[in-house]
Amino acid sequence: MKLHAIAAALLFGATLAAPAVADDSFPNRPITMVVPFGPGGGSDLIARTVDKFSADEFGANFTFEYRPGAGGHIGANMVANAEPDGYTIGTYNVPHIALGPVTGVAQYALEDFTFLGQVAGDPVAIATALGSGYETFADFIAAAKANPRKLTLGTADQFGGTHLLALQIADASGIDITVVPFPGGSQLVAAVLGGHVDAGVAGLPPFLGSKDETQFLALAGAERDDVLPDVPTLKEQGVDLVMRTGRIFIAPTGLDDDVAARLRTGFKAIYDNPNLQAELKKVGQSPNWMSGDELEESLLSYENAAARLFKEAQTK
Repeated sequence: MKLHAIAAALLFGATLAAPAVADDSFPNRPITMVVPFGPGGGSDLIARTVDKFSADEFGANFTFEYRPGAGGHIGANMVANAEPDGYTIGTYNVPHIALGPVTGVAQYALEDFTFLGQVAGDPVAIATALGSGYETFADFIAAAKANPRKLTLGTADQFGGTHLLALQIADASGIDITVVPFPGGSQLVAAVLGGHVDAGVAGLPPFLGSKDETQFLALAGAERDDVLPDVPTLKEQGVDLVMRTGRIFIAPTGLDDDVAARLRTGFKAIYDNPNLQAELKKVGQSPNWMSGDELEESLLSYENAAARLFKEAQTK
């Protein structure tokens, strides 16, 4: 467990290591929310939606700080290394946060975080631009097979969940395509609609902002989604893959127990607000609560499974 060093210097000085001290009035100033992707992407939309209700619960709206890069791992690392006083927290996604340590691109471990909770989940979408010539997932796969290594499939991260799903789709469908990672969902959608990549893989919210310009080929949910009921799942189209993006909130490890409890109960109270759940649905999210403890247990299990998957892929 990471310890926070509190330095007290008198003449020659002395350094005393101690856990962060609880403040009975926490929080008494705005909390910084680190978003590890650029503005306008799925993570930003969910965090901004939650922020509509943060002032009522925490006394002030969040102060947003964007730290994109490396598939979100730069921003997550900033949270992991923040002062463990509760005033710097962040949002991130599942499974991305577990894949960083597995692939070696992250400078953090899951044990570096206090997990506050998950508020929603959305199916990963595979989509292209209207008029691209691909009206169905089968159209795209057929074109990829007829033109090996010529088609491009963009992803909303590098070494994250959408990147992994793109590789899995290529493997399961027997196609040879070029996977092109982008730093976030908004950048990917711009590239898809601009014709810079043939299709893209991302969480649903970034695509919904340009719904009328987008041709949805498939969703990676276990079943069809209420937001796009006419779009078939990958499983319906013969590809047995399921992936949802879990929208979670994190803080550094080492928080005082009372501070951690206050943050966790605060996020649960926000989630329990029916207006929050209605707002989440408007941006393509399925409200889905998972407590911090449940989230940590689930992620540790996923990390072990993903490690085995990547190891097997490297030996092929």
